[in-house]
Amino acid sequence: MKPDYSFTLPSADLEKDVRITQTLQTIKMWILSDDLIALLDIFGFGSSSRLSVSDDDQSFFTYLSEVVSFVDENWDFRKGSERWDIQDTLDDASHTSAIKRVVCSLGMNTETSLDRFSTEKIDYILPLGGARLSNFTRTERAHELSRIHPEASVCALSAKRPLSEIEFPFIEKYAKRPMSEISTEFDAINEALEVVFGCIDYNEQAEAGLGESDTERQNASHCLRSYKTETPRVFSLSAPSSVPAVRRANTLDTLKHFQNTFQVTSGSTLAAITTSIYIPFQTLTLAPFAIEKKLNLYLIGSIYSSLDDASRREPSPAAYLQEIKATVDACHIFCKKYAPI
Repeated sequence: MKPDYSFTLPSADLEKDVRITQTLQTIKMWILSDDLIALLDIFGFGSSSRLSVSDDDQSFFTYLSEVVSFVDENWDFRKGSERWDIQDTLDDASHTSAIKRVVCSLGMNTETSLDRFSTEKIDYILPLGGARLSNFTRTERAHELSRIHPEASVCALSAKRPLSEIEFPFIEKYAKRPMSEISTEFDAINEALEVVFGCIDYNEQAEAGLGESDTERQNASHCLRSYKTETPRVFSLSAPSSVPAVRRANTLDTLKHFQNTFQVTSGSTLAAITTSIYIPFQTLTLAPFAIEKKLNLYLIGSIYSSLDDASRREPSPAAYLQEIKATVDACHIFCKKYAPI
């Protein structure tokens, strides 16, 4: 049986310290796993340290810091660009094999089974905005889950990110409106909601953002669209960035804005629908928010949609490696926050 380091967050029924301790333990087990160590070795990490899970925290955090420095230098294929601009330069079969072992241990290449959620209580189903076809793919997955939990509210979370031309052919596969009327991620995921859930009429509350430039004002704007549906209730929320002068809203910004807008109470259960490759990184990035707000948070992975064709490709080894790096970074940030040495 393959090892599983899915970083599923412990239940909100547990005390805060217990949730933190259990998450830290999972982080330590994965960072010190044979698969990740083997992958690091192939790329020349060559650390003389070979720790075990039982080693003291100081030794572990020293080792983790070394790993973070190495992956930042060697596995950052984005260099500040978008994920779809990553160039795959990995030709060595041993690289690919080692990467795949880590990918499998993190569940980055498999869809999350919805069977386990048939007996769970879910209050909100949250398809997350994304690029290319992911708005539609995640919305379809949200629709599947809403059939199991029709009592749950569905709220797409996105930002007013301007679309790239590379995304247009994917959005055209499902959009009802002409592409001249679809310019942001918020527009794209609304098209997906209306097609998949069959919702048309809506009320909308929008607030323009403040700032010194058009980009900053766009990053600071937000909008709540409430569709006129009965079961399930369907919403779409674009969120403002916490630093609009620097960047657009990220996933944490959208989740915080959702929690404030809907006044989500402690003990509520949120099921965020993403793409499987991003689950480890997003889970650890959002974990502090879920822990501090005493929320249950599930990250549910999607891969396939009804619109996939023969041209659909699996993420490249470099794309997988980039997200493994992101997961290492998220582990480090979580550890610095909750177990400072």
